[in-house]
Amino acid sequence: MFLRPEPTQTLGDLRQLVDQPVITAVTQPRGIVVDLVGNNTIRFPVEGNQLVEVPANSTSMTHLSNLLDVPSKFIDRQDRELQQMILTELIRRQSGEKRVDYAPGQGISAFHGMTELVITPTQMVAAASTVFADNSPINYANVTPDVFEFEVLAPFDSPEGRLGAVGDLTAAGLRFDLDMKHGTSPKVSPFQYRLVCTNGQISRQADHAIDARGMNVEQVLRALERQAQLAFAKVEHEVEAFYALRDVPVENPERLIARIAREHGLSDRMRIRLIERAAEIQTPSMFDVVNLVTNAANEDTIKPALRRQLIGVGGAMVSDHHARCNHCQSALDS
Repeated sequence: MFLRPEPTQTLGDLRQLVDQPVITAVTQPRGIVVDLVGNNTIRFPVEGNQLVEVPANSTSMTHLSNLLDVPSKFIDRQDRELQQMILTELIRRQSGEKRVDYAPGQGISAFHGMTELVITPTQMVAAASTVFADNSPINYANVTPDVFEFEVLAPFDSPEGRLGAVGDLTAAGLRFDLDMKHGTSPKVSPFQYRLVCTNGQISRQADHAIDARGMNVEQVLRALERQAQLAFAKVEHEVEAFYALRDVPVENPERLIARIAREHGLSDRMRIRLIERAAEIQTPSMFDVVNLVTNAANEDTIKPALRRQLIGVGGAMVSDHHARCNHCQSALDS
């Protein structure tokens, strides 16, 4: 069994981490100048023909690469002189205007289209704060130039932090996702965290999807706050459904996992690892199978995207009310 370290970060800590002073200005991408060989800086024009200079650090370079539609990992593999040659040529081909977010002395934090709807990590944390106090534990956070995702839990000494069975407690929480690279709508979903094995799982995010088409930022944030409150109200029911799976026996957990892995697009490597572990379960139930899948997400070598997939599979298994074929374990239409 893989165990996660006890959460030490709080929602208040996360707010301080992401709440940095940011300036938003309009720039012309064709006017950007990269100096990676000499001063290691990026300069760009803003309103009034003023030139702004920021460090060409990894975050700035990632956002510049995204703007120019070139993989940042490809740029990282080149030496600084070649990086400058490639970026300068791609900059020369740019036209029009963009909005740029930057912090003096810290770098570029985003480029946006002039009409693009922009939600920030600070606003995501603010939405979480409509449900949780600042001392609420952060079970997981992934903060990159492209993605902001975090899982916030009810404090363990609160009623919502002590759901489940006696001696086997589960904390209620929410998971928030923001894809800043692709500019998709923010997401929130019910999240539960089983303390004894440090497993987490999320319910289907489609249940609380936000369609931002035609909305402004304020409307999207109100919708996010509303969905956060609705999602959190569902967690206790989700926890009850999870523990009820103890009464659902599974005759062939290996076959069930093979089918679930195929339905959810898990890799062959992960499918084989789960099947090997399933063979060790004594008198297996659906509860055991869910825990097997979600515990795999706690392994140190698991990357964020796969972790997200595994805890989503676990949550989907709990929420899945379809019957399954006794022979092949396929989901059947009700």
